[in-house]
Amino acid sequence: NEDIFSVMMVTRDLKTWYIGVLIFLLQCGLGILLIIEAARDSSSCAGNNKAEKGTQQCVPFGMPLQVPVEVTIAQYTAVLVTIYGQRDVLMSIQSFLLLRNRNNVDAGDLTWMEFQAEWTSWPSVWLFHILLPNVLKFTQGLIILVASFVVVIIRSGTIIDLIRDFAILLVISQAHNIIFLSMKTGDLGEHLRSKALWVSDARFYLRGERIVYKVIGFIHFMLLLNLVGILTYIVVGQYNGIWMRMKYPDCDVESPRLIGNGLCDDLDPYNTMECGFDGGDCSRYV
Repeated sequence: NEDIFSVMMVTRDLKTWYIGVLIFLLQCGLGILLIIEAARDSSSCAGNNKAEKGTQQCVPFGMPLQVPVEVTIAQYTAVLVTIYGQRDVLMSIQSFLLLRNRNNVDAGDLTWMEFQAEWTSWPSVWLFHILLPNVLKFTQGLIILVASFVVVIIRSGTIIDLIRDFAILLVISQAHNIIFLSMKTGDLGEHLRSKALWVSDARFYLRGERIVYKVIGFIHFMLLLNLVGILTYIVVGQYNGIWMRMKYPDCDVESPRLIGNGLCDDLDPYNTMECGFDGGDCSRYV
């Protein structure tokens, strides 16, 4: 891949590594802060709810009790875009598997590598130029993936919120690619441009890659299956009123989908304290 982590794989240049680690810390830091904020909404909801009872539970990550059908469709679409657009987790695993030992690699022309003389010293090359960069790439990719799902997809109540938050997180997730493009075009100086061009020109001749691609395809499918399954569980809970009853255990209504659907149902028992004043839809009465 043409990103800063791939540059770290082919050079020992400290400036490149400083930039790579800085981008890694930036992406992970922002992703973790978003996840913490979502978790904080879950832990603080009970104390801020006027309909609190002893058996009340908080809805995980502050998810909306109900969302329109079009938002549900947009959520499933966002899952597909996330899986197929955010590939750092899969690509880091793929790089690790393809380059897992020296016998898998026919390095070919290594004149673009700064450490080609050390190629025979496989343990040090593997540790610092294969394992470490791909661990960093995998970690930030996993954090961004979790943040995309937890903070953006399942917490969005409208399509506008979903698109806005998804676009912001997409920029954060592509920071390492953006930096690479800046390096390649010379915006960060000729020295870093030469390092980026090495990655563009790099070629590895690999043995046994077919089985690796099958493994990656299986992981890709399982990841997609799990995210779709979790989202389906959440959507079913919204339609069946599971999350509404969790938040308002003393709210006994005939149509749980009317609670928190964005429209004020000024009827008894919907617009009552036990039902959180129609799940906040009738907040003007609070």
